[in-house]
Parts: sequence; structure tokens; C-alpha cells
Amino acid sequence: MTRSALTSAHHPRGIGEDAKALDLIEIAMVDWPIWVDHVLPFDQQAGQCDRVAREAAGVAERAVRLLAYLEARSTGKSHQQAVSAQNKAATKTRRCIGYSYPKQDVIF
Repeated sequence: MTRSALTSAHHPRGIGEDAKALDLIEIAMVDWPIWVDHVLPFDQQAGQCDRVAREAAGVAERAVRLLAYLEARSTGKSHQQAVSAQNKAATKTRRCIGYSYPKQDVIF
């Protein structure tokens, strides 16, 4: 697949070298290697992949926090209980992602 095919046919906004993690989540997983191999210039692949991977880790953490908070609230738990639930879920997620300091509780 060519660079133009990925940027026009697979995503309405196009996915170029400056793609964000959420842009790549919206396309089929089988197209991820196409973005790396055919859209990114060879000399920028490692840096761009690292940039998007760090961004994706942040997106994953926030998505898990939101999911845990909303699930807790949907079962009748209080705001404080839901905050505690999302902090526990985030610690597990951060540990899985490989963060040096997985426990980063937030209070809101």
C-alpha cells in the first residue's frame, strides 16, 4: 500500500508523519505497520514510534481511569469510591505499561 492510500483511503483526516495515538487507534491494526513502513520517513521511524507510544500510554491510562470511574458510579458507588477505584485501576495499568512509579493517585 502506498503512502497516499493510507492517508486518504483508510482515514478521513489522513494519517501523516505527525499522527497522534488516537489517529492510529481509529484505523485497523493491520494498517499500523503500513504507517510505520510507508508513511514515516525511514530516518524518523524510531523517534516517531517512540513519541506515539508514549502518547498511547497516556491515553491508555486515562481511558482505564475513566472506565473504572464510570463503572463504579454505574453500580451506585459514591464519587469518592469511584475515585479510589480509578486510582487502583490506574496503578495496575501503569505497572503493566512499565512506568517506574506506577502509583500516581489523583484526587478530584
